[in-house]
Amino acid sequence: MKQTAVEWLFNKLLLMNPNLLGFGDYLEQAKEMDMQQKMDAYKHGRDDENCALSDGAMCPDYDNAEEWYKGEYGGEQ
Repeated sequence: MKQTAVEWLFNKLLLMNPNLLGFGDYLEQAKEMDMQQKMDAYKHGRDDENCALSDGAMCPDYDNAEEWYKGEYGGEQ
């Protein structure tokens, strides 16, 4: 499963300051925002008529952006 940039940053900050563990709610909010942005980007980059992505690659076998996100990033953040 891939690690999001938000998770990477939070983990690096935790190494520097373990007291940040109490900021878990903020982490969850940031991950939710990140997920929504990625799903929006997926929707905008898809050409449904030809089932091809904007870079010319064929669409993966996902019915929607949420399925794509779960397939790429392992579902719930």
